[in-house]
Amino acid sequence: MFANVAPVSLQLLERGLFPSAPVRPTLAVDLDQLDLVSTLFMVGAPNVMNWAETLTSCLARKGYVLGGQDVLCCRYGRALQYYRVMIDMVSQTVNNAIESSRKHQAQGEHAVIPQTFKSLAGNPITHSYFTQDEDHKPLHDGKRPSPYLRSRCPICCGGDTYLTTDGLPDIQFSGDACFMQSQECEAMKCYIEGKRNSKVPNVDRENGIAVANEISDLCVQSFNVANEARSKSKKSKFNDTGLVAAVCRHDRVWYLVNMTEAGEKQYYIDSRELYSGISPWISTCQYHRSMMKWKILPKWANRILFGLPALHAYGHQFVCQITYHPHKIEAFGCTDGEGTEWFWNSISPLIRVCQVSGFHQRLYTIDTKLAYLDQQNLKRLGGWLSRQYQDATKKISEVGVQLVELGIQPSQLDNLARDWNEAKLYYQAQIPSRGRQGMEKEIEGLLRLRDSLELVRGHITKVGRQIDVLVSAGRIGTPLGLQNDELSELMEQERMIAHRLSAKEDKLLSKSLDQNQLETMLQSKLYTQLIQLRVTQTQLQDALCAQKHSYMQNIGHIHLHLGRVHLYLLEDHQAQRTAQTDKKLKPRIYRLRRKFNEHVERVLRSWDEAPVHWKKPIPVPSDGMFNLESDHPIHQHFGPLDSLDGSIGTPPRWQTDEAFFVAASAMHTLKGAQQELKVITRERRALQVWAHEENEAILHALREAAEREAGCDLDGDDVDDSNLEDLIKPEPPALLISEFSRLIDGEDERFDDVDSDTDDVDVDLE
Repeated sequence: MFANVAPVSLQLLERGLFPSAPVRPTLAVDLDQLDLVSTLFMVGAPNVMNWAETLTSCLARKGYVLGGQDVLCCRYGRALQYYRVMIDMVSQTVNNAIESSRKHQAQGEHAVIPQTFKSLAGNPITHSYFTQDEDHKPLHDGKRPSPYLRSRCPICCGGDTYLTTDGLPDIQFSGDACFMQSQECEAMKCYIEGKRNSKVPNVDRENGIAVANEISDLCVQSFNVANEARSKSKKSKFNDTGLVAAVCRHDRVWYLVNMTEAGEKQYYIDSRELYSGISPWISTCQYHRSMMKWKILPKWANRILFGLPALHAYGHQFVCQITYHPHKIEAFGCTDGEGTEWFWNSISPLIRVCQVSGFHQRLYTIDTKLAYLDQQNLKRLGGWLSRQYQDATKKISEVGVQLVELGIQPSQLDNLARDWNEAKLYYQAQIPSRGRQGMEKEIEGLLRLRDSLELVRGHITKVGRQIDVLVSAGRIGTPLGLQNDELSELMEQERMIAHRLSAKEDKLLSKSLDQNQLETMLQSKLYTQLIQLRVTQTQLQDALCAQKHSYMQNIGHIHLHLGRVHLYLLEDHQAQRTAQTDKKLKPRIYRLRRKFNEHVERVLRSWDEAPVHWKKPIPVPSDGMFNLESDHPIHQHFGPLDSLDGSIGTPPRWQTDEAFFVAASAMHTLKGAQQELKVITRERRALQVWAHEENEAILHALREAAEREAGCDLDGDDVDDSNLEDLIKPEPPALLISEFSRLIDGEDERFDDVDSDTDDVDVDLE
């Protein structure tokens, strides 16, 4: 007779030990130690070899010597892998029970949460945006986001009032390279390529786009995110070349996608997977021009508000910055759009591990890291809202003082906003090919023609005098004939130059310039100096962008390439490259700045002859120059702005006010902080609604588990929710044993590829 004995792996598990294999294990590890190591690998880089070597050395010092080489690494790694799989299975079982309970609850009426909320800062809220009775408004009838998106961010998608009517975006997320299934990515790639193969008219700007196409092209030239030609020879050796992430403003990852090609391709971001899971009117960033030009995703295009990440706006043109900078748009609040950079930094320890991992192991490693980051982020969401509230109220107080110092009263903010909109529309109306660059070249040619015409006329006058002298002297022979021939040639040159000059003037006049404006530009001695000043300014801006972009590339390569690709820059190499870049570019930047300021001094010495409405240039200070903020004097506009850019009319007041952009920046900060308080009020309610619904679902799941444990239905009066856990009385490894048994019996197919060999080889312990 044989006794009915449980497998040795289950016996070990009941005693708090985890086997290295489901069948015939040769190593058992304490569950608490596996939990410690698993958590350690979530915080830092997962490295089983180092841990096994450390454990082997510690055991050897205590007299426990393991025979063979690296015998513990394989078995310990196998035990850790099975343990993490079992933990995932347990978590999935618990989540399935909660989701089942949630669906059961959804069939009834929604629970009503308490209407009285506490202050985020721990004190009674006195600000007007928080004292409004918004919590008593009726719920919106709009459709909720998909369950997946509700699970990704409880603040963005967890509330019961999803669609709002306050004019602010409902969701804000940013995309960056360094989300969705590969088939979704491939489908969107085919969709976009099909759209771009269609013929579209060549226009100055697309419908609904404030920035001209030429300015967008300049942004593309200054932002070469990835050198595709250089990487084509490398990417064929690897399955993946990196990751693209979609992260909301609360630093929670919504989607990840493997990059199959170098470069930040549009179809990585434009997946229907995201837009189909949410209701209308969201906020995002990127790809405004392409979506409008090629009619990509027309169903969602008019529901998206586009913006730039705050720290990535430096490489864009001035017009692009004032149009898309999140702190210049009255919708983004205090959001900077840099959550993806935080995410890259948090998963940077996985670089070396993913370099030597297989495809599926790489995905599993990243997934487990994301799950850990989600858990940690979820614990901090309440504190994040509190900090955002405190920062917003602090900004309102500080900016109020700044505006008073600038002499701007609250009643004047509307006028300041109107002036800013006029300024923005003015700069957006510029087209480089017919604006500053193209106009300057044509006017330079016109000035050269006028100089040539004056020179030829001077020669004609001189030759005419010589002919008069010859005639008065009676010398009418060969010398007079030669002079007449020369005079004829000069007069023909005069006629040709005058014709070209007339055509050039007509061409300029056809570009919205009247004769008075043209004469003002051509007769002013300042004009040539202003052209030289603008050229120097452009060179300085380009040098600063190159230095900034080179620095961002150096620090970005370390976390951009997470796949099985060559890691171009390590930390030491990164610091060396950054120093070399600074050594090469910074002297040129300082030299151009000095040259620009010298030009400014020469212009100011001749400024008395400038018209009253011309804007005076100011020197560029070194403080804050490398940040390339849109409010810095490096982006200043000066001189005959209207004449240079072909506009008609009297220059507005903001062109002559040197403090205008400082006041406008303070105004944007104030409005952004006020909008942030509105958004925080909505997000606070969403988080509380989500927490209440989660609590109800968990309690319902516990009640169902207690009923199954007791074998009968429990009425609400028979049991208290606080004692539900005592009724179930689970042993700590009980659910783990259950899932482990399913794996041994082959009932679970989710982890068939974890390890085909369930046996361990023997190991000798001395």
